[in-house]
Amino acid sequence: MRITGIKLEQIADVIIGINEVRGKKSGEFTYHIVTPADLDDSNDFERLESVNLETEVGDHNLVRRGDLLIKRVSPNFVTLVTSEISGVVVSSNMLIIRCHQSVVPVFLAGYLELRGLEALKHYTERGMTMHSVSKKELNEFLIPLPDLKTQEILGELWFLNKQKRDLLSRLSEKESDHIKSIYIRALSEGRGR
Repeated sequence: MRITGIKLEQIADVIIGINEVRGKKSGEFTYHIVTPADLDDSNDFERLESVNLETEVGDHNLVRRGDLLIKRVSPNFVTLVTSEISGVVVSSNMLIIRCHQSVVPVFLAGYLELRGLEALKHYTERGMTMHSVSKKELNEFLIPLPDLKTQEILGELWFLNKQKRDLLSRLSEKESDHIKSIYIRALSEGRGR
């Protein structure tokens, strides 16, 4: 099976986040906003800050299930939105990638995280220490696009591996906390003698 590269703009829309006024109390339209600080490698973003805007954000710019979120500056992972959410926007220093029907979102997320973001770094080096990805550069990026079934299998493999890494990281933190509590308890009991 021969797989040819296709430009990202042919299989997905790249949407730039909104310009927000953080902490603004006026404005009749309230949304929750995702910023780069809200994202981590585990695909979770829980408590989001609210932002009040004077103009309503179009439906196209609201985050949906299946969207991919990436930071514009020094992106090193892709967040796949796996649950239904409403009234959520992303800040202007982030991008939403919304897949067309010809591509499985979890496959594209996996490819971009495993191969794409690293490959984009050569485009983004402009004499700065931080790398920045533009909508234009992302749209021009070539994606190898196998059939839908292969996309589903590869995407699921990436996603399960990502979940495994997250669980192992949490287990390691719990083990470390447990060892600390043993030390504290043993040392505090020893002082009372």
